[in-house]
Formats: sequence, C-alpha cells, structure tokens
Amino acid sequence: MGSFVDEKNEIQRWMGVVAYDGTGFDGWQAQPSGNTVQDCLERALEGILKVKVRIQGSGRTDAGVHARAQVFHFDAVWKHSAEQFMKALHTRLPISIRLNALRPVEADFHARYSAASKCYVYQLAYGMMDPFEARVRWGILNKDYSPEIAEVVARSFKGSHNFAAFAALRQPGQTIDDPVRVVSRFEVKTLGERRYDIMVEANGFLYKMMRSMIGAFVDCCGGRIRVEDIESALTSGQRTHLISTAPPHGLFLDHVTYAND
Repeated sequence: MGSFVDEKNEIQRWMGVVAYDGTGFDGWQAQPSGNTVQDCLERALEGILKVKVRIQGSGRTDAGVHARAQVFHFDAVWKHSAEQFMKALHTRLPISIRLNALRPVEADFHARYSAASKCYVYQLAYGMMDPFEARVRWGILNKDYSPEIAEVVARSFKGSHNFAAFAALRQPGQTIDDPVRVVSRFEVKTLGERRYDIMVEANGFLYKMMRSMIGAFVDCCGGRIRVEDIESALTSGQRTHLISTAPPHGLFLDHVTYAND
C-alpha cells in the first residue's frame, strides 16, 4: 500500500477492505440500533476526521454473517499517509473488526457498482463440534453427506438462472426486479473429519440467496429433497416450503473482484 498526502485539503475517495466476526453484530448496514459493522466504521471515521462520514459497502451481510474481505468506500480529507489512516482507525475499532487494506482510489470507484463478482464461502461440519468451531460452522447432526449428489447439485446451480426461488423479500409485498444471476463457481472443498467449505462466486447475490442455496444443498445431500426439486425451483422462480435457509453463522463474504483487479 502506497502513501498519499492531500496537500490541497481536497476530498479524496478511499477504498477499504475489512474483515469482521459478525457474531453479535446486527449485520453490515447501518441501523437505528447502531450495532452494525458500518456503524462502527463510521463512528471511528467521525472520531478521527471530526465530521460525519457515510461509507458505501460492496453489499450487505446479515446479522451473524462474517467477512474476510468486505470492500467499502468513502470520501474524506486526510493529509497524512494511508498507513497512518489505517492505524488511526484500528485504535477506534473493536478487535472483531480489522482492516486488511485502505488506500486512495479514483473518484468514480464504487464499492458496489464497480464490482464484477462476489465470492462467499459457507462452512459445514457434519457431526459434533467444539464450541469455538460452532461459531463459524453450521453443525449438521443426523444427516448424511453424499459426494455424488453434492457434485450434481453444484452443476445445477452453476450458470445463469432465475434465483427468485432462492431469495427472500426484505419487506412484505416487495418484488425482485431482476432475479437472474450468473454463478460462475460452485466448489465443494473437503477438509477432512467431515468438514466441508462451499465456495460460490457469482456476478451478484439476491437477499439470502447464498444461505438458501446452502440450505437446499444440505437438504438434497441428506435426502430431504431431490436434485429435480432444485432444478424445478430454478426453472419456475417460485419459492416453496422445500427451500430452507441455512443459518448465518457459517457464512463468510470471502472476497469481491473488480474489473481492474
């Protein structure tokens, strides 16, 4: 990360990359409770800059969801180096939020609209877990895992589909304007001891889409639903009782990719 000094006291756009443990937070986006990751970052910036600063994230994460590399941007006047800026922010942030990077960018950069794709990882554990692992993995008891079925489900989700059946509405009566998303990657990584990480990359995600895909994946591997049920939901775009939603604590926003990366 290079240095930058704003000698003219002009507003500069900054890009940050932040990791956080979502346990105990009410998600990413600012809320009246003040208990979100965005709220914490904005309070830290205001404490340093002495003015209110609004940040824009690459997307929302729900309460309890974690991130390894959430991207955000904001505009501010800062007359010292980027390294000093990041150190100053860390003194005002809880240990559960840590910056991976902070640097000046072009004025037209937008954390959300400039993104080419996002990648999430969901962590599964079949069988018993210790209480610390249980904070970051969905523990699945009394269900089987089928590598053969997992491979078929992964192929079904890849490609361009109407994912309305795997989304939730933020408000009653709301509609999804564009439910089509392109999943370029659906990869299951076996870690041993019946531990699996599922990595999904797409050009965008609908609200609770990733968690609904994982719920269907687990239910299909466990025999509750069939692969045909998943394929039918992708064709119809109609959500039914067959699609369940995985809990938030196993989900990580892994990284965001931009066209010039």
